[in-house]
Amino acid sequence: MMEENSIIYINYISTIIHYCGHNWSGSVNRNDGDSYLITWKLPDADEGDNEKTEIAQILKTEYANKSLITAVKIICEVKRN
Repeated sequence: MMEENSIIYINYISTIIHYCGHNWSGSVNRNDGDSYLITWKLPDADEGDNEKTEIAQILKTEYANKSLITAVKIICEVKRN
């Protein structure tokens, strides 16, 4: 009974992590038992093109913000539920 409840709890946490990751443009790549890896694909920046470099930097900042928001949302959802 206890093991069954643990599996249900782990699946519930996994659902929250996947939902929050996808909701904020991330991709859940790996589960190593007690940790999850969520990644965001950053754009490539051409060194010679200043406009593309600036846009890439803005996107990198946006993805950094999304990763922080995702972590906070996961913590809030786990505590709320």
